[in-house]
Amino acid sequence: TGRSVLGNPQTIRFRPSAWSLFPELKGRKELRNNKPTVEIETKLLRHVQTAFECTVDYIVFLNRQESEPEHPHLGPISREESVRRLACAHFPEELSIQNDRNAAIQRLLDAEMYTLTYRQFAPAIGLLEQMAGKRN
Repeated sequence: TGRSVLGNPQTIRFRPSAWSLFPELKGRKELRNNKPTVEIETKLLRHVQTAFECTVDYIVFLNRQESEPEHPHLGPISREESVRRLACAHFPEELSIQNDRNAAIQRLLDAEMYTLTYRQFAPAIGLLEQMAGKRN
């Protein structure tokens, strides 16, 4: 219910397609359930705070550019575009989980939604921290 999410904060997993967003991860690949996976243990990320459960206040869609924008910036994103992006992973309609998944997406739409356009990590992270109220 609400916008609470649960997860396993010990490991972050990506598909190799994440290399297009995070070239720093290139080459880190293993098989999990016979699928290529990029895994990062969060204990290796000194500045990352983790939790098993949290409430989603913001959703930020990443738009990493190949050339440097003048400044990283956060821009609002429409509800319609957010639905399209959140629902892009399609599962067969006959799965019982599909209705629960659609209901969860609808609840997430109550969060503030943005697109972050950036090139370099440090300025983008600073902008996210400002948005989250961690910096003055």
